[in-house]
Amino acid sequence: MIRECRIEDLKPMEKMSSTSLKSFLPQEYFKKNLKNILVAVKSGMTVGFIVFKNENVLNIVVHPDFRRRGIGRSLIEEVIKKFKRVRLRTRENNRDAINFLKKLGFSKRRIIKEYYSDGENAIEWEIYSK
Repeated sequence: MIRECRIEDLKPMEKMSSTSLKSFLPQEYFKKNLKNILVAVKSGMTVGFIVFKNENVLNIVVHPDFRRRGIGRSLIEEVIKKFKRVRLRTRENNRDAINFLKKLGFSKRRIIKEYYSDGENAIEWEIYSK
């Protein structure tokens, strides 16, 4: 089930972020922007989330035990329904994310040199809703 984020989702989101991402948004950001976060819930457990600002996806995370089950796809599709165009950025070496976005029909828009704080490049992706 995909739904809007609630305060009780923040702890599991923070834990997923810290174990899955090299850089992630602080919990204070999540608290101030609950309306811009969708969560995936399975058997009462928060198993994934997507953070967006307008048509820009800032983070998408799925708990490692629940990956490759369509949860990430469902989260992205919900955001695509809200906007005509959706954009996001991935690390240039994140092969799993790149393959995932290509499967969903995202197109590579550009490479942004030294985008991340560790100097790594980013790839910007976009998709237009049908």
